[in-house]
Amino acid sequence: MYCFSASWPLFRAGAGRTGAPAEEARPALVPQWNFTIQGEFVSSPVVYKDVVYCGGRDGSVWAWDGFTGEPIWQYSASDWVDATPCVSSDTVFVPSRDKYVYAFDRLGGDVKWTAYTGSLDCSSPLLYDGKLYLLSGAPERKAYAIGARDGSIIASYSISQFSFSSIARRENLLYFGTNDGRFSCMNADTGQVQWSVPTRGGIFYSTLACGDDAVYAVSGGDERRLFCLDPGTGDILWQSGEIVDPSDPVSSVVSSVALGEDKVFVASTVCDELKLFAFPLTGTTPVSPLWSTPIGTPHPAGIISSPAVAGNTIYVGSGNGFLYCIDSSSGQYIAPATGALTDTPTGYYLCYSASYSTGIVASPTVSNGRVYVGTSDGNFWALKARQATAISYPDNDETVIGGSEILGTAENPDFSAYRLEYGRGIDPASWTEFAAGTAPVSSGALGAWNAASLDDGVYSIRLSVNDGVFSRAVNRVTLNNAPRPPSGLTVADTLFDGGGNLTLSWNISGDDGTGDNDVAGYRVYKSSSGAGYSLAAEVAKGAAGYTDSSCPAYTTWYYYVTSFDALSESEASGVASGFSLVDGVEITPANGGTVRLESGGLITEVVIEPNTVAETVWVGIRIPESPTDEGIPVSAGATAITREFGVTPAGTKFLKPVTVKIPYRESDIAGMKQENLRIYWFDETRAAWRIVNTSDPLAESGRVWAQLPHFSLYRIMEYLPGREELLNADMAYSYPNPARGGTLAFKYYLGDKADVTVDVYNVAGELIAHIEKTGNPAGIVSEMEWNISGIASGTYIYRIEARSGSKTKAIKKKLAIIH
Repeated sequence: MYCFSASWPLFRAGAGRTGAPAEEARPALVPQWNFTIQGEFVSSPVVYKDVVYCGGRDGSVWAWDGFTGEPIWQYSASDWVDATPCVSSDTVFVPSRDKYVYAFDRLGGDVKWTAYTGSLDCSSPLLYDGKLYLLSGAPERKAYAIGARDGSIIASYSISQFSFSSIARRENLLYFGTNDGRFSCMNADTGQVQWSVPTRGGIFYSTLACGDDAVYAVSGGDERRLFCLDPGTGDILWQSGEIVDPSDPVSSVVSSVALGEDKVFVASTVCDELKLFAFPLTGTTPVSPLWSTPIGTPHPAGIISSPAVAGNTIYVGSGNGFLYCIDSSSGQYIAPATGALTDTPTGYYLCYSASYSTGIVASPTVSNGRVYVGTSDGNFWALKARQATAISYPDNDETVIGGSEILGTAENPDFSAYRLEYGRGIDPASWTEFAAGTAPVSSGALGAWNAASLDDGVYSIRLSVNDGVFSRAVNRVTLNNAPRPPSGLTVADTLFDGGGNLTLSWNISGDDGTGDNDVAGYRVYKSSSGAGYSLAAEVAKGAAGYTDSSCPAYTTWYYYVTSFDALSESEASGVASGFSLVDGVEITPANGGTVRLESGGLITEVVIEPNTVAETVWVGIRIPESPTDEGIPVSAGATAITREFGVTPAGTKFLKPVTVKIPYRESDIAGMKQENLRIYWFDETRAAWRIVNTSDPLAESGRVWAQLPHFSLYRIMEYLPGREELLNADMAYSYPNPARGGTLAFKYYLGDKADVTVDVYNVAGELIAHIEKTGNPAGIVSEMEWNISGIASGTYIYRIEARSGSKTKAIKKKLAIIH
């Protein structure tokens, strides 16, 4: 329900505008520094990384060192700066009454951009999803969405009335009040108003607060009432009775809402008095205050300070110039000098002059055990709480890689010990202790959180002092550990490339597609000596390899690979090395060429005719060390003779078949028939060896030839006749079909050596052709040609019959001839 400790980057602490950081800062209060300007402070301070930012009615935006009060930078606008700034990691955003919104470099104060709104008064901005959201004051009636990077007006949405209320956010819903007494909810993605709740009161400067399950809002003016609203529908879950007696004719001014551990706090004028009210978070209409405490008098300007809740202490300013410290449980005063509870009104007087400008209308800010507030007489104060529990680093909503040192404050007059714990999520179901101490710490190191073994995600870090319920601080961080590294790196010569290339392969990270699934890619690092590595390449997630094309042949190169995500990089894989070989022959389109590999007196060849390739390629031959016996068909007897043919660039398509010649010795084919030798290729998609139908074992003694449309892994095997169907219908056909010109071919694959006849009939059943061929080999595609130059166009039926010993098989099919 509350914001977290560390930085207080916008009005009311966080996007929910709760005014309640999850840290403790309880009096006694000790002044740390004071700074005076020539004007009033209406703007409330914000704190980021221990730098305090605030606007002033001297027309300036100020940045001070949060510990010393030394000015870091100052910028003078053309008019007052009453709105509270909003600060991000690199930019400070704030509107001015000169009708511009300014964006400053956070550290140096240089103006990044300005955006014109046309309004003298604008609410304090909210940064969300790269856009700055704020409401315009008079005379405009708009909600602005401004590009945080360049100040462009992305959108302006009409609202029911002008407003000074600052926008609160819960997920993608924006909540605000307007000066016609309405509380509204707008969808940040669409700009559409989701709901609007009317009241009879006035909203003016009051800002809504987002709790766990409800949105809290207070109206002033003629209806002085606290509302608890459903965040999604705007339904009134409960409402209080009138905070001020309805018969009181004086219109009331109300503060923004603050949310504590179990209460809702709001300040309101009551006649000529100012009071702080406490209500329960839940209840049944009408809900009555748990307590109310006078906190001086209102400021004549009609603006009142809003309460800030730190643990069980409430800080709120008053028009009489006092900063009041109130116990959240009882509503009693806390003496600022001693920390003692008292029923006697007491506060810390922060104003020096007795004039109209005396008083406090700005809202106090609590960050890292310090209270910051500006006064109407131009004094800015930093007060340190002697009882403080705060985590300053890692800051709330920061991203942590691998863990972090935890910095902060653990101080208490009755100090005994502190404990650090972490839990998964925003509201952890359980906590794990990781560090502890028995000595107080003031803005220093509390312990170390080693989170390298934890899964990525949102974690809460909790600091507890003396095991107190209120002596706690909680920060929320996002853990984004470096992804796991790739493994199994190998480096090998890129085959058939003519030299100069090395192929790297690895097993992808365990966080690529699985685990945290946050790998964005891989980085390849390279060295010529095994030291002084430099980045060679980045490849996309899911990649399991990379080819380095800048490796002069016969030079050893060393590599390691890392994975990376959006923020961090993994440890290195193991180092692997390799060198490139000249193992390919250049083949040009015009000349073609022949590639030979001699091994043991046997020569393997690839013959590539001119105009077979469209561009210059490199072709090579390799003898694999151990060919797979997986997927050998039952109709084949394998030899150990294998060859791999390859081409670079990979995927090159041949424009016409190339001829390969694979040699063998008689001892390699012992017991086999030469006429049945075939070349088989390995089909990786099916994990099976498949016969090359153009195999020719008789073209040359001692070598099997074949014409190939592409390259793969090849092996000589003996086709074993009789183990397949004699004539396979799927592998018997006429080509082309339809046929044009002078000839067509009948092609067929036989499971055994056979004589084959083809009879062709016209549609009337008359025999018009008879062709036959004897001794057709098994395990190979054979064919017969038919001269069709004198055959009329039309549809014909043909019958192919194969005869082998006692086996006969015939099939019938159709063909068409077109002249």
